[in-house]
Amino acid sequence: SLTIFEKFNPNENILLKPFLLTDTNYSLSKNELLLSAKNIASEILSAAIEETENINWIDISVGHHGEWEQTLKPNGVYDGVDGIALFFLYLSKLTHKKKYKKIIVKILKSSLLQFDNSINENKSAIKGNISPMIFPSSVIYLLLHTDTLFQNEFDSAKYFKKYYKWLNENLFFDESFDFVNGAAGTIHLLLELYVNYNHAETKKLLLKCGDYLVKNSKRSEKGLFWEGKKFKKLGGFAHGNSSYAYTLLRIGKALKIEKYTSAGLEALIYDQSLFNANHNAWEDVRNRNNYLSCGWCHGSPGILLSRLLISSYVENKFIETELDFGLDHIVKYGFSLSHCVCHGQFGNLEILYALAKQTQNKKLEFSILSHLHQLLVDYKNGNKWKCGMSERNIDLFGLFLGLSGIGYTLLRFADWENIPSVLFLEGPIEKNKIFNIASPFH
Repeated sequence: SLTIFEKFNPNENILLKPFLLTDTNYSLSKNELLLSAKNIASEILSAAIEETENINWIDISVGHHGEWEQTLKPNGVYDGVDGIALFFLYLSKLTHKKKYKKIIVKILKSSLLQFDNSINENKSAIKGNISPMIFPSSVIYLLLHTDTLFQNEFDSAKYFKKYYKWLNENLFFDESFDFVNGAAGTIHLLLELYVNYNHAETKKLLLKCGDYLVKNSKRSEKGLFWEGKKFKKLGGFAHGNSSYAYTLLRIGKALKIEKYTSAGLEALIYDQSLFNANHNAWEDVRNRNNYLSCGWCHGSPGILLSRLLISSYVENKFIETELDFGLDHIVKYGFSLSHCVCHGQFGNLEILYALAKQTQNKKLEFSILSHLHQLLVDYKNGNKWKCGMSERNIDLFGLFLGLSGIGYTLLRFADWENIPSVLFLEGPIEKNKIFNIASPFH
């Protein structure tokens, strides 16, 4: 296996291109996007440890005390094998290559085994970890997508039933509440299961999760906010009010329950209160002098994402202003850190493209596709991708920090209408109309 130092190569050719607004039409094809995605898949597979019934990767992560760790990839959508499987799942859908399906089957069989073992024998290790971004709910999110594409090859009903029972017993151990770790993320998985299968258990659990989220909110003169075990009073999407507001507005509309809608509106008011007109940006509460956060996780892109999603549910006069300021902020600061989905160019490109389509901004649309085309030309010419650990040139493989997320975003652009967005845990069938407007390629 590779050591950290063998993976780290400071001399590798990595180029982070600035984003430029242009009126020039783009030269980019669906085949170009798919070819680059397949090349990324080959890079990922070349680093795999593959056995007859299993496949995994040795990767770098940050440990519980901030130290670097080199371990086998755990389960999870955010930075685990379940997220890598989602990339191969939709690559299989678009290319019809059997070799990619074999990878998915290996990962899912192993993940389902881990799911069974954990909920039955190792309950303390997953206590309170309920968001589908992390294990064990990540396995159910993957199964939901796989079940739709492969038509119930994995006895999904059995695992959904086990999941409902486990969640019912573990919801109240959630001390995070947020999108990445807690109930806010869980609600989106339950809504997708509700839409796709209409199980009786899902509505009961949705009500239980919605009530739990509202109960754990705190009220201020600026609106509702949350104080999780680690993240407190934050704006933004991964751990803050941007996703809390969207989540509550979505469940309020889906179930026609006014208290959720009302709480969502109050959460939006708090999130908007963090906007500072002097900086034309949103305050990052983790560091009150920081207005430069510019990723899906923290900062303007995730806030812009939430406003695009929220605009499907409510009218809010300030949202249009926020979209303008968010665009300016991302163009200035959103392309200098990495290429990853979480806090880099590819997450930001997807959000900007949705903005361009909603506002019919052709100049922005041309600029995004032109930038993407140039990134792929550079990749073809030998430039490497800069993954989520921005201070080191290390190939990572996960969905939000690594190569599989870059590849997945290429698939989104190749078939924008039919490849679901992982930025807000979209399901496989009922798509958000803003994030699935007509593809640039036909």
